[in-house]
Amino acid sequence: MGLYAKIPPRAMYRGQMISAFVTAFVAYGVVTLVDGIDGICTPDQPAKFTCAAGSSVYFSASVFWGAIGPARVFSQIYPVMKYAFLLGFLLAPVWWGIKRYGPTARQSMRTKMPGTIFKPLDLIIFTPISYLKQVHPSLILNGFIYWAPVNLTYTTSGLYFSMFFMYYVRKYKTAWFEKYNYVLAAAFIGGVALSALVIFFSASSIATFMLLIAVR
Repeated sequence: MGLYAKIPPRAMYRGQMISAFVTAFVAYGVVTLVDGIDGICTPDQPAKFTCAAGSSVYFSASVFWGAIGPARVFSQIYPVMKYAFLLGFLLAPVWWGIKRYGPTARQSMRTKMPGTIFKPLDLIIFTPISYLKQVHPSLILNGFIYWAPVNLTYTTSGLYFSMFFMYYVRKYKTAWFEKYNYVLAAAFIGGVALSALVIFFSASSIATFMLLIAVR
């Protein structure tokens, strides 16, 4: 985002260092705050602080890689997972080769094959392959990771917005996209964080106010 906004490198580095310093105190304050919440990160927490996308993931990862250990995981419990590293390594050159030589093979078969044979082959094989230039395997695989442990309702709305801005706006409103797209994305993220603070403190104030009325 800093490079996109043409912020000088030294100024961006200062901003990162200051934000890291401030974040340390903010994180400590948040930990101190949540430690006082009864039943935090439990399924039946009254205020719905269930931590569905946070603590459960890190807890499972700590057990998976710490208590059990990678030796047992990859040799006894899930031995097939070792081959995922090989598949991930081979996916990159295969993906690049298909994107690089797929159009050439498609054109070559179009000129050499009869139309009755090439049309269904093109529809089944080459048309889906042509869409690969629009996607990246690392983004797809990492996107799957962000789903756990929540369901698709957490990502569906963002998917619709992303498709609209990254396809329609980028293709037909290029000038607007280059100037405002990522600034708008940062504004959405900042707006969500700010609204969470406002909702939290306003809801806490209302609950306190209602409790005082009930006591009186």
